[in-house]
Amino acid sequence: MKNTVLALLLLFTAILSAQEKIYMNEKYEVVTSPAEATFYKIEEKTDKGDAIIKRLTYRLDGSLSAEQYLAVKDGKPVNEGRHKFWYKTGEPWYEIDYKNGDRHGELIAWWPNGNKKRHDFFKKDKFKSGMVWNEKGEKIEHFPYWVSASYPGGNEALQNYLKSTLPVPEKQKKGTTVKVLLIFTINEEGAISEVQVVEGAPRWYNAVAVQVLSNMPRWEPARHFGEPVSTRFRLPMSFVK
Repeated sequence: MKNTVLALLLLFTAILSAQEKIYMNEKYEVVTSPAEATFYKIEEKTDKGDAIIKRLTYRLDGSLSAEQYLAVKDGKPVNEGRHKFWYKTGEPWYEIDYKNGDRHGELIAWWPNGNKKRHDFFKKDKFKSGMVWNEKGEKIEHFPYWVSASYPGGNEALQNYLKSTLPVPEKQKKGTTVKVLLIFTINEEGAISEVQVVEGAPRWYNAVAVQVLSNMPRWEPARHFGEPVSTRFRLPMSFVK
């Protein structure tokens, strides 16, 4: 474990020392050409110790989009400290506190006109309390700032859909399970696209899993501060006989 952590830190140090611009598209996926990019990020050391990395994300016009901090936990970089985000116009959007990868502390958000949008409190990644205001500064009913994408009817309905839709070939041995792990995009309208097999099985199973996923009903899209957003989703499928 110590060797893994050290290797990660050395990797971070190599990146940071070069101050390399890492280009990303609108989904924050790394791309090789600035022509494909919407953002770029730079990672640098901080005065909080070698294990804390500061990540700055910029729009291509040079305006700051995000300031985030990463720490190494169990060999992986995780969110740490206060993260800050800005609107395209330069006004503060929101700030959120993390500890050991969990939301822990405050989340404060503002409308573009400077009025406070919400003020939430988290402890060990659990929501504790909060208030929400409209753009005029009037208090409104609280709602979560982040809601994950979901299959209509919830997880139980999703599992029932998979059980009734996934065929099992005759040649599969009785008492066995074949698993396929897929990752895909659910856009702002709930439509599925960009399906990828990340942990596959024999070709037939992979093809069937992709087909079943592509034929699913539209999902409920993820919501960020109440607005539908595109998101990536991981889904395991099991062929059970």
